[in-house]
Amino acid sequence: MKTTIFLKNFYNFSKMNLIYQKYFLEYCKNYSTRTCLEVSKLPKNVKIKIEAFAIRI
Repeated sequence: MKTTIFLKNFYNFSKMNLIYQKYFLEYCKNYSTRTCLEVSKLPKNVKIKIEAFAIRI
């Protein structure tokens, strides 16, 4: 699985990381990779956007 995480404020990384681990790493321990970026704006003024691509092996 590959995820790209867009954060409006990188100070929220630690909070996001705790939630990310709970939902993503539990099921994708051996095959997960991610990129995390800080961006100035996101659609609908949200604080976080996660894009995910996965295949079943």
